[in-house]
Amino acid sequence: MDNSNKKLITPEEVEVNQVFFEKCALEHRELATQLIFELAGLLKIDISNEIPYLAFVKYWQKNGQSGKMNNWKFFFHGFHCSFENVVTNQYIEVPIVFGLEFGDLDPYFFTQYIKSTSGYFPIPLVINDNYKDGKTILETMLSIGKFEKINSNWPNHYGTVVKNRPDKVEIITFENPLEKSNDKIKVEKKGKFDLWKLLKLK
Repeated sequence: MDNSNKKLITPEEVEVNQVFFEKCALEHRELATQLIFELAGLLKIDISNEIPYLAFVKYWQKNGQSGKMNNWKFFFHGFHCSFENVVTNQYIEVPIVFGLEFGDLDPYFFTQYIKSTSGYFPIPLVINDNYKDGKTILETMLSIGKFEKINSNWPNHYGTVVKNRPDKVEIITFENPLEKSNDKIKVEKKGKFDLWKLLKLK
């Protein structure tokens, strides 16, 4: 569908609806974390002791990139694993190159998630262009301090995540990530929410 003549979201509209977008980002992170750990458990993959991307690559090179987990179809591609619920049609892309931080937001994928999540209906703003509107949402939320930039396990690669999140994770950036496939990553459980908060080399 050609959305070239459709109205795009403005930064002012994002700022007015910042509470909504912050809620979406927090719940996106929560669902992404839940799904990727469930999948790792199902596939018997230890993502706590290795860069998740490298751990999953070993699996899909042998077993293929797609499959099904309960009501969720999953598909590994690039630096993400997509999940689509066959009952509700909810769709979410989970990043796998930020250590145990799974809340990174991509402009296109974030708006896809919002538009496919029935709990957000009616959405307070019309999203006509997933990428352009998503980019405006992320940039505005960054500028008003609701989102923040994070490093990834890959050099010169960065992500965007909701700032006011529980269980913040320190992410190690490797100079040559592909050479770290056999390195162990020590995960230390700390804090109120009892989730992984610190990633560091053993």
